[in-house]
Amino acid sequence: MKRIITIILSVILATTMFAQETKSIAEIVNELAKGRTITHKQYNYGRGYVTNYISFRVGMTEPCSKEECKEECYKADMVILVPEIPPTADAIPKERERVKRICSTLDSLMKSSAESFHYETPTMDNDTIISLYSLCIKNAKEPIRKYPLDYAYLPDSHSYVYRYPDATEMIMFTYISTNKFSPCDKHKMTHGDFIYISQKPMPKDQCTAFDQKTYLESILPVLKQKEIKSWDFNWTLDDRYDNDQQKYLNDFYPIQSIRGANGKPTFSGKATGTIYFIPKEKEKMAVNVFNAIDSLTQIHINKYPQQICDYAYNTVESVMSRKSPSFSPLPPVVIEEYGDMNTKFHLHIAKTDDGYYLATINSEKSYGFPKDWYMLKSYVNGKKEYVIYQKNDKGETEPLLFPSIPK
Repeated sequence: MKRIITIILSVILATTMFAQETKSIAEIVNELAKGRTITHKQYNYGRGYVTNYISFRVGMTEPCSKEECKEECYKADMVILVPEIPPTADAIPKERERVKRICSTLDSLMKSSAESFHYETPTMDNDTIISLYSLCIKNAKEPIRKYPLDYAYLPDSHSYVYRYPDATEMIMFTYISTNKFSPCDKHKMTHGDFIYISQKPMPKDQCTAFDQKTYLESILPVLKQKEIKSWDFNWTLDDRYDNDQQKYLNDFYPIQSIRGANGKPTFSGKATGTIYFIPKEKEKMAVNVFNAIDSLTQIHINKYPQQICDYAYNTVESVMSRKSPSFSPLPPVVIEEYGDMNTKFHLHIAKTDDGYYLATINSEKSYGFPKDWYMLKSYVNGKKEYVIYQKNDKGETEPLLFPSIPK
C-alpha cells in the first residue's frame, strides 16, 4: 500500500513538474509581473534581430514610525519605489515574498539555461545585499557572446549583469536591499529591476527604413473624423541655447540632442508635423481613437518586422488611466523611427486639462517639445504662434488658430 501511495505521489510530482516545464518563459514572466506596471516594447534596430522587451520593478521603502524613529526621520516623506504598492502594513511582507518567488524561479531556470550567472553578497557591514542574475535561456549562435552591464549601487568588481546579444530569450534581474537608505538607518529599502528579452533573427541586409507613407495611410482615416480638430505645426530652433543648457531645460522638454562641429551638444533643430485634438468632453471617442491607432500600429510592425522602428505597448492604457487630467510633461511615444538622427518620425499621445492629443512628428537633428507645445502652432527661434481654445455651440472645447498671440 505504501508503495502504491509512493508511486502515485511520484506520478503527481512528475506531472506537476512537467506542467511547469511546459509553460513558456513569457508566461512565467507574466505571472511574476502580475500586479506590476509593465514596460513592454518591440523594436528592430537593424542589428540582426526583432526584439521583444518586457520589464517591471519590485521593492519598496519601509516607513519610519514616530515610536521608534527620530522626529526628523518620521516627518520625512516615505519613498515608495513602485507606485502601485500601497503603504500598508502587509505590503512589505507581500513584496518580500514576491522577490523570493522571483529568485526561486530564476534559480530553477538557471538549470536549463544555455548559460547563466548569479552573484549575491552582503557588504562587509551586512547592511546591504545585492543579488544579480543573468540568464541566457537559449542562444541563436555558438559560441555564446556576452558583455557586462555595470550595476551602480555597489562599487564592487562583481556588481554587473551580463547582456547576451544573440540570445533568443534572456533574463536580467538586479536587486538591492539596504538599511542605509532611511534617515535613521533602521528601515530597509528594497529595489529590483526585472528584464525579459526575446529575439527573432532578422538579417541586417533585409532590414529597411520605416515606411512612414504606408503607416500614415493606414491611420489617417481614423484621424480624419469630423469631430477631431487638427493643425500643422513648426518648431524651429537655432543654436541660441547651446551655451545655456539650463535655460533650454526651462523652456523645453528635451528629446534628442546631437553633437555639433565642435563636439559639444547642440540643441538646434526642427520638428514639423500635425497635432490632432479631441475635446475633454469626448473621452469615449478619444479612447476609441487611441486604441484604433494603437491596433493599426501593431498591425504595421507585425506585417513589416523588417522596418527599423521602436514601438511601445500599453501607452494608451498608461495615458488614459491617469487620475489627474494634467498631462505628463513629455507626451508618451507610441512609435518612432530608429536610425538616422538627422531625420526621424514619431507619434505621441497625451491627455491634458483641455482634452486629448495625438502628434505626428518629423524631426531634423536635435529637437524637443516646447513647454507649451499643445498650444503652439509655431515656434521659430523664440517667436510663438498660439492655438486658442473656445467653447462651441454644443459647449465643447475646440481650438481656434490665431497668429502671434502674446503669452
